[in-house]
Amino acid sequence: MDKKLLIKGMHCDACLNLIKMELADAGLENNIKEIKLLDGQQRGFVTLTNPSEAKIIQAITAINALGPYQVEI
Repeated sequence: MDKKLLIKGMHCDACLNLIKMELADAGLENNIKEIKLLDGQQRGFVTLTNPSEAKIIQAITAINALGPYQVEI
C-alpha cells in the first residue's frame, strides 16, 4: 500500500528537488512514487510505494532534518 506524507514548508520546485535528492541519498529513490507541491499552501507531499515502517520513519527523519520542512503526522 502507498503512503502519502504531507510536508509543510514546500513552496517551489527547488524545495521539491531538494526533498527528492535527500530521499534518494537516504536510499529511498525506488520507493518514491510521486512528489508534488500544493499550490499556494506552502505544502506538498511525497507518496512512497509499498514502504516498510522503517522506510517511512527513514523518510520522515530525512525530510525533517532538512530544516525548513516538517512532515505532518
